Amino acid sequence: MPLFRTDPSRIFSDRKALDPSFIPSRLPHREAEIERLVLDLSPAARGERPTNVLIYGKTGTGKTAVAKFVGRALNEESGGRARYVHVNCEVSYTPFLVLARVLSELRGGQPEAYTGFSQDYVYNKLLSTVSATGTSLVVALDEMDRLMARGGEALLYLLMEANERLDGGSIGVIGIANDIGITGGLDPRVRSRLSEDKIVFTPYTTTQLMDILRERASVALRPGAWDEGVLELIALTAAAEHGDARRAIELLRLAGDIADARDSDRIREEDVLEARRRAEEDYLRRLVETLPLHQKALLMAITELLLKGAPMVTMSVLYGAYSNIASYLGLQPLSQRRIRDFVHDLSTLGLISAEVRSFGREGRTTVVTPRSDPVKIKQILLGDELFQPLDGGGFGGQRTLL
Repeated sequence: MPLFRTDPSRIFSDRKALDPSFIPSRLPHREAEIERLVLDLSPAARGERPTNVLIYGKTGTGKTAVAKFVGRALNEESGGRARYVHVNCEVSYTPFLVLARVLSELRGGQPEAYTGFSQDYVYNKLLSTVSATGTSLVVALDEMDRLMARGGEALLYLLMEANERLDGGSIGVIGIANDIGITGGLDPRVRSRLSEDKIVFTPYTTTQLMDILRERASVALRPGAWDEGVLELIALTAAAEHGDARRAIELLRLAGDIADARDSDRIREEDVLEARRRAEEDYLRRLVETLPLHQKALLMAITELLLKGAPMVTMSVLYGAYSNIASYLGLQPLSQRRIRDFVHDLSTLGLISAEVRSFGREGRTTVVTPRSDPVKIKQILLGDELFQPLDGGGFGGQRTLL
């Protein structure tokens, strides 16, 4: 008996419309953000220097989709005067890899073609290409949080400085990040240039998620393969998980796959529940993997303290543990106030619980307790290359992290 079905799907008419990389022709409830980004990049469409922009927001709030949507329009409508290049810093996670990616996009090659060359060579070749063509180049640094731990500030400085060295054309930057405080430690000159405009993306509501799902379902699914009850269940699930549209679309795709596997022509609510069960572990992984680095270091400190048997963790103990881990990883520890904010963020995401408790004469303090399995969280964190030296719970082979 064949393992795979090759007959046409009874559920999907265009399954790729539910892929994470798919950019639709319309983005519901992001009209204001699109209008603002268009305004920032309008000079590039005329062959002038665009405004530098910082885009903030939690995972699944439409940051990447809006940037790519506007960037695609810029490439199509500028008559060759402008060029938008989108770089995923999870993949191109060093300054050299970013510069090689941008240069290869401009010259129609592959980043690997510059392997063996120095970063200075690639940077100067990029400048000469922009100057020779007179291009208004817009570089979008997606997941910029990742880049900042690998010389990102130096790269930003190079890109900011480039306009003073160009004989023609210009370079503008769009930084896309999860952490609104990402620029706090930057050199003031870089920070002021990069932050010419800031756009904050808020989480979607249940009603907004319903509109997004209807749009995608009308393109991706066959007529009659879905109903409002199915979309409402998915929207309620995603809204409870902080308005994550990416999560909602992912659940719709997985529920459709489950219905397809049982040779049905309709997605049932039971398919959504099964999709939610299957996606739960994947969601936890994605949630942890997309945290900013300092939040990951904080979560590792919480995890280690809990795995050592602590039933709860106080802020004073937690800050010391976080500082040790951050320093060992080569990160400059943030202030206690900032870490308190991060504890609140991790609690909001459902990774931990945090509440203020009174200890009598000792006063009141925030206490952290687990909400997700610390063992699973630690395994996910150790999958990050930067955190792998902590595997086994030791600094340089010692037995304990803390």
